[in-house]
Amino acid sequence: MSLLRWVRAALSFLTAIPMPPGFSEINDVASATPIFPLVGYLTGGVSGLILYLSLRVFNPYISSALAVTALILVTGANEFDGLADFADGAMCVGSPQKRLEVMRDPHLGVGGLTGGVLTLTLQLFSWAQLSTRPFAATLVYEVFGKLSMVYLSTLGNPVSHSSAEPVVRHMRTRRGAVLAAASTLLCVPVTLLLGPVLTVLLVALDFVCSTLLAAVSRKLIGGVSGDVFGAANIMAGLACTLLIVALR
Repeated sequence: MSLLRWVRAALSFLTAIPMPPGFSEINDVASATPIFPLVGYLTGGVSGLILYLSLRVFNPYISSALAVTALILVTGANEFDGLADFADGAMCVGSPQKRLEVMRDPHLGVGGLTGGVLTLTLQLFSWAQLSTRPFAATLVYEVFGKLSMVYLSTLGNPVSHSSAEPVVRHMRTRRGAVLAAASTLLCVPVTLLLGPVLTVLLVALDFVCSTLLAAVSRKLIGGVSGDVFGAANIMAGLACTLLIVALR
């Protein structure tokens, strides 16, 4: 599979950018998983540019809200949809199968609403706190959010018949582990913004978040589903952003 086909498959899966037919096959997406952080540079760059330009006109909070809106538009809100579904399932009392049924229900529940509002609020305020470093805020959120999805694909067990199954089966191999390690190197450009020490700390935190989410999802629903991937993007990206806020 060529690099160009990988990029197109990753873009079709992670963004709302129109792609030519034939690049959204899940097997192509599975092969493209290691380059997910590259898409993070695109989506984070777009939202970072909106944040940077908006700060010339508005206060940090309005600018942050506009940047978050831009990110939601460019990603098609796919990750937030996954987070909301996972939060609904996590709040449900019952068997893993019952939780999966709740997650697949198209109606938004209290858990999903609460999780969505909480994460959006934290994202907005953390980006506002980092208004002097707009691209650092948005790129860390998106690049490390996407890297978390790569780690999760090598750590989790797939839920049967879920969209994540081909991805996890492709990545949870010795070759997949090597590819995940190589994917980590895609974070090297972040050192230009934050320095090597903080970048290493972010990689470590990202891996810890992915490991915890793999364990929690295994306990709650028996493994990793497509919704868990979306939740990983949001939760790990937010955790890494909050670390920068705490250490700034």
